[in-house]
Amino acid sequence: MELNNFSKNLFRLGFRENSSNKKNLLLTIDYYTISITINTDNFLKSSINYGPKIKVHQSNICDFSKQENLVQLECVIRLLRKGYKPNVIELEKTYKLGHNEKGRLDIYISREGRCWGMIECKTFGKEYEDEKQKVLKNGGQIFSYFTQDRTAEV
Repeated sequence: MELNNFSKNLFRLGFRENSSNKKNLLLTIDYYTISITINTDNFLKSSINYGPKIKVHQSNICDFSKQENLVQLECVIRLLRKGYKPNVIELEKTYKLGHNEKGRLDIYISREGRCWGMIECKTFGKEYEDEKQKVLKNGGQIFSYFTQDRTAEV
């Protein structure tokens, strides 16, 4: 994807140029702002700042080096537009899977200190279809996290 198409996708999500800095894009929803600093040399290294209230456990999701990061950003934006408060959203919450492995849940939503929702983001096409089949067969990633979280309820 080239920089122009990249910017168009961000504008479609609602980001707008900062009037004092054209390399800084802002999106404000209910007085909460997410910003993106555009790296014109390599737009994949443009950085996402989710603001002070959304807890980001792994900073490697704060750029566009993986297409899934854009999917995750869009999902967060949709949650905020639906009225979810930023302080109930956590990104890349880590869970222990097996003896030595760890998994990271894309989006964790809490309510009164307990797990209320878990979202695993996938890109359109093969990645999504593959994970869908795993969920139908054995629960996939999302159920692994669900069984690890002691506050989650059905």
